[in-house]
Amino acid sequence: VVVPPPAPDPVCSITVSINQVSWSSQNATSVSISASPGSPAVPSPWALSGSFNFNPQLPVGTHTYKMTAHGPGGDDLCQASVTIMPPPAPTCDLDASPSTITTGGTSVLSWVTTNATSVSINQGVGAVNPVNAGTKSISPSGTTTYTLTATGPGGTVNCNKTIVVTPNPVPFCSLHLQQDEIDWTTKNATS
Repeated sequence: VVVPPPAPDPVCSITVSINQVSWSSQNATSVSISASPGSPAVPSPWALSGSFNFNPQLPVGTHTYKMTAHGPGGDDLCQASVTIMPPPAPTCDLDASPSTITTGGTSVLSWVTTNATSVSINQGVGAVNPVNAGTKSISPSGTTTYTLTATGPGGTVNCNKTIVVTPNPVPFCSLHLQQDEIDWTTKNATS
């Protein structure tokens, strides 16, 4: 009597990324794939080898996919996990030089941002580019607080800078008359 050799054990392999799960098997007649709670399922029927693209990509969290390869030689279990981190929150810093000017004077706003895809400044400045750093000359007519809004995949953040506008000093003059001479002095005058 010839005894047939035992059936080979099935072997499975599975990998998962932010946007795809891939699997393969050997010595299997069927496979089954399950997802951890809260993770998108891989639709059946499942081929012995294949892949599935997630659209949209996997949400934030840890996602585990388990695969079982079934065959005449038994079952083989394999699994893979991926952890999707939330995108980093944007940061911003807004400054002005000088931060105190007199009426009609000019100040330069400067900013630095990280993790932002769009940046805007209120008070009529609007969207600015490049978003990661820049400058803008301004001449407010009175004391004004400027707010920069940086927005990115990780959310929105605001930062503020106040420019103080002081009135121009009042001109001053003095005039002295002598017998054959006129003397005068002025302060804060332009003409």
